[in-house]
Amino acid sequence: MTAVILTSPQCGGTHAFIALLKALGMKLSGRHRDGMWYPIGLSKRVKGMPITADFQIPIRDGDFITGHSAPFPTDLPVLSNRRDPRNIALCHWKRRRYAGSFVEWLKTSQARKYISRIPRHWRWNGSSVLEVWYEEILREETQRKIAQLCGVMWRSTNFYGHGKTWSGQPSNADAVFDAACEKVWRDLWDEITHQSWDTWWVQNGRAA
Repeated sequence: MTAVILTSPQCGGTHAFIALLKALGMKLSGRHRDGMWYPIGLSKRVKGMPITADFQIPIRDGDFITGHSAPFPTDLPVLSNRRDPRNIALCHWKRRRYAGSFVEWLKTSQARKYISRIPRHWRWNGSSVLEVWYEEILREETQRKIAQLCGVMWRSTNFYGHGKTWSGQPSNADAVFDAACEKVWRDLWDEITHQSWDTWWVQNGRAA
């Protein structure tokens, strides 16, 4: 077993990856966010420890840590959770309980703030970075790759628990993204990333 970093955008489906890693015998030992380190069990009232260039992660083999920001001062293997940015945006819209429609929310500064954070979570470099799409986590081939990264044996498991409705499939982006919404999204993505949505989609292997 080895120690691993699980990195994921907020609303990227981190919960599913955490459940899978635990089912494979890994232990969550801490979280990092916005330059601070929070060991599991630390009271939420206690401020975390600042992450510096010489910060030593208190992590053992068989443990994993999570975080929403990169880079992180370590050479540990990284499990990078990716998810369709449109579904991440939909998740934020629902969680913020915006009174208006999704397309109206996309025009707000709040939407720009959350969407602009998405690409930074995937800027990990190194020889031990495994990029996994959230939509593919239920595939045995994908789970075996994750187990290999962690140095554990893969085993078939109902990791997400009984009675859950999550299927690992994309959410209702196709239903929500009509022509008007699609145009707003493409313009916003181009403005934020300086790259067209179609180019990003193809470069990330999502084109049919």
